Amino acid sequence: LNDLLRIELREAARDYLSRTRREYPLHYVFDMSDIEIPPPPP
Repeated sequence: LNDLLRIELREAARDYLSRTRREYPLHYVFDMSDIEIPPPPP
């Protein structure tokens, strides 16, 4: 039971982290786009 619970928590944490990591950079880019900063060189 303890191992199963640990696996469930790990899956939920990974899902949450991947979801926030996917949304945060996009949100960050949109927030920075309001400020006039030249884009970084590729």
